[in-house]
Amino acid sequence: MNAKQHLRYPLAVAIAMLLLPVLGTAQTSSVNQPDLKVGDHWKIERRDALTKAVLFSEETTITSVSPSKIEASINAATASMTPDLTILDSPRFSYDSGYQFLRFPLEIGKEWEFKTKWRNNQNGTSGRTQFDVAVKAVESVKISAGEFDAYKLEAGGWMNFDAGGSRRVSVTYWYSPKAKAIIRMTWVDRRDDFVSELVDLSLVP
Repeated sequence: MNAKQHLRYPLAVAIAMLLLPVLGTAQTSSVNQPDLKVGDHWKIERRDALTKAVLFSEETTITSVSPSKIEASINAATASMTPDLTILDSPRFSYDSGYQFLRFPLEIGKEWEFKTKWRNNQNGTSGRTQFDVAVKAVESVKISAGEFDAYKLEAGGWMNFDAGGSRRVSVTYWYSPKAKAIIRMTWVDRRDDFVSELVDLSLVP
């Protein structure tokens, strides 16, 4: 080993030792429920996964915050959700316990399952859903609303319709603590596949 190699070796070890605490913190860090405020506003756009055509856009504004319930306006209609951002009632759907895509605190490796009954308020159909969820990673995600560090989650399960029939569903989505929202979602059920993305937000300081 020459003199230059002797110098490089301890330098490399020193850098590695400095990085260890940082990497360890990144792997074990967690994020708690967002501190929602009256006036917080998000706009999402849903597109057909195949054609990329816009299916609809949805604007949500927080109107009331309590420890047990969040009230909001979605496209100017009344809606409610849990502090974990689980929608219970909206212009399109109503649930008994909701799609619990988020359970705080979030941390890599966390897993849970949920079941819910739902009703489509637009066409009257109803059914039951059961999903398994896992927090997979923290990634940088670039979308229309900007670039965000976000928790990547994956969910899979079944939708069973009261009128008969079922669908296997696979969902991948990203939650950003900075945006206080799921900023991107891909939904695959081999019939109504879509991509949902945050296109604008305005948060109260």
